[in-house]
Amino acid sequence: MIAKRGVFGVLMLLAALGLQTSAPCFAAATWSSFKSSDLAFDYPASNGTPSAKKVKASPLSNPDDKPDGVAPEHWELSFAKSGAKIWIIPTAEKGNKKFHDSYPTVDDAAKDLLPILQKKALAPKEIPYLPWADWSSPFFAKVKYLSARSANFVRFVAEYQIEPDVISNDRLIYTAQGLTSDGKYYISVSMPVKASFLGQKSDLPKWGKDKIEKFTANYANYTKAQKGKLEKLPDTAYAPSLAELDKLVQSISVSK
Repeated sequence: MIAKRGVFGVLMLLAALGLQTSAPCFAAATWSSFKSSDLAFDYPASNGTPSAKKVKASPLSNPDDKPDGVAPEHWELSFAKSGAKIWIIPTAEKGNKKFHDSYPTVDDAAKDLLPILQKKALAPKEIPYLPWADWSSPFFAKVKYLSARSANFVRFVAEYQIEPDVISNDRLIYTAQGLTSDGKYYISVSMPVKASFLGQKSDLPKWGKDKIEKFTANYANYTKAQKGKLEKLPDTAYAPSLAELDKLVQSISVSK
């Protein structure tokens, strides 16, 4: 169970107040700090205070069900106008000896992420992402490993999609997937970013059938080329800067 005092008590207060962010991006010179007995992180002051909500436990009711939304009780912090989110998800549940049966995607993600963080592969073939959804990213660009105050992360740029689509800025994200040093929490950070060479939205819905079929058949080469461009783009050339987002992630500290 998540503690009801310290950070989580403060988070509940924030949620009750309904505080929201006041700016659309994280590019800011002045930073503020959120601190409590259990959680601390720094964030650009121009974004205002993040809102927070406590998400109730949602165990898998049937092994054959799709595990959308399946997770133990956890916290979700949001910067509403930018769409950025931070999830703090426990990797165990008090009294639940069948945690994997109840929350298979969370348990699998934590187990799959640990060796990635330990080996620090430059080009991992797969990287878990929580909260789970029925989608995937055709690439993991700008992979970098970060050490925070009490957690370790792998951060990367990706675009999650259900079917092959044009890579565009409206779905491009910076994400950091991490585990606290004691393994008790899985921390997921998702923040929208933009690359100057990408279009704002996919125009694939306007294409004809033949063009879509040709695009789909050549999708592996297309995504490889787009990934190459994203890799060559300096961290500071993204909007907001990946270095700025790294700073936020590296400041995260969860003590309970």
